[in-house]
Amino acid sequence: FALDAFEETLVGRAGDSAPSFRQARDAFETVYRLAERFAREQGYTGSAPHTQAAPQPERIEPSFGNPIQTEDTHVQPQPVPRAPVTQMIAGIQNRAQAVDQLRAVARYFRQTEPHSPVAYLADKAAEWAD
Repeated sequence: FALDAFEETLVGRAGDSAPSFRQARDAFETVYRLAERFAREQGYTGSAPHTQAAPQPERIEPSFGNPIQTEDTHVQPQPVPRAPVTQMIAGIQNRAQAVDQLRAVARYFRQTEPHSPVAYLADKAAEWAD
C-alpha cells in the first residue's frame, strides 16, 4: 500500500513529528469495503476472465520462386471480454436505500470513531432526507 510506504518515509525523516495517516487509511478501507459490497450486489465475483494469448503470426520468409498466395491466412484477434461497466451508485436503487446507507455510515462512525462528528452529520443528513 503506497500510503504505508509514504508514512514510513515520513516517520524516518521527521520521527514523532510526522503526521498520522490513520484517518486516511480508515477512509480508504471504508470506501474499499463499500465498493466491494456494491460489486458483490451487482454480481461481480472479482475473478478476471481468463483469456488465451493471441497466437503470434509465423514469420514468412520471402520466396521469389513461389506465386503470391491469394487466400487470407491472417488470424483475426478475438475480442477480450470486459467486466460490465456500472455506475458508482448502482448499488443504491432508490431514496430509501440511500437513507439507509447514511444511517449505516452513522452507525459505523459511532462505533469506530465515537469522537468524530461524522456520525452526527450522517444521522442529520438521513433525518433531512426523510
